[in-house]
Amino acid sequence: MKIVPATAEIMKRYYGMKPLRTTRAWAAVDGDDVLGVGGMCVNTSRLLVFLGMTPETRERFRKYPRVLVRCVRQLQDMARQKGLVLQAEADKTVPCAEKFLERMGFEKLKGTEIYLWPSNSSP
Repeated sequence: MKIVPATAEIMKRYYGMKPLRTTRAWAAVDGDDVLGVGGMCVNTSRLLVFLGMTPETRERFRKYPRVLVRCVRQLQDMARQKGLVLQAEADKTVPCAEKFLERMGFEKLKGTEIYLWPSNSSP
């Protein structure tokens, strides 16, 4: 398994269509299989961060947890370089999603379901 820049063709193979907006993303691939895609895209005045994995992909990532950590670190590095704050929401259907975000340095805002990185940022 390796992390590669997510080309428009990789995005089409994974999501079934090419990105509608300018996107900076990476993909986890294993041979010809695209296991997941994560990145950033601009939506009007906001920067959206995304990470897509199917349930089957999630199971495969259990074998390769370091790859998922590397994906998130790359997003964090890009955000740090651009001086951006990342917002995340833990997927309630994914066991340990909240714990994972916290281990990656995200901090939950009191009274919300939103996590921020860096954790010392204000909304």
